[in-house]
Amino acid sequence: MRLNAQAIRILKRNAGLTLTQWRVIALLAGTDCKNSSDIERQIGMDKGQLSRTIRGLTDAGYVKFKTDAKDHRKSNLKLTAKAQKIYDQTLPLMRNRQRSLFAHLDETEIKAIYSALEKLERAAQLSEDEL
Repeated sequence: MRLNAQAIRILKRNAGLTLTQWRVIALLAGTDCKNSSDIERQIGMDKGQLSRTIRGLTDAGYVKFKTDAKDHRKSNLKLTAKAQKIYDQTLPLMRNRQRSLFAHLDETEIKAIYSALEKLERAAQLSEDEL
């Protein structure tokens, strides 16, 4: 899809990140996601792919593990200063891209897209037996 290809090019050129890496960094920076389970629930990524992505981000010095203060068996993910800097520099570019894309749509079209996506999200939460 051209939308993903465009995002991939922007992220590679400006941040040296893959789209998946960006999504993980953005979730850790901009939401209350603290661990891989939170991220998995948020974006529905395959556990294996998410684990490989987090490992790559850790190896690259973007993410570190921190033991949960309440449950020492759990580890939380934390962005490093290096990742936070990349996030802060890249977020305006990605937001500008989104604004530019949405500028080609009128308000009715934008509402229709969000409505359709919400319906698809609800449908995806159904069990296979309910489909």
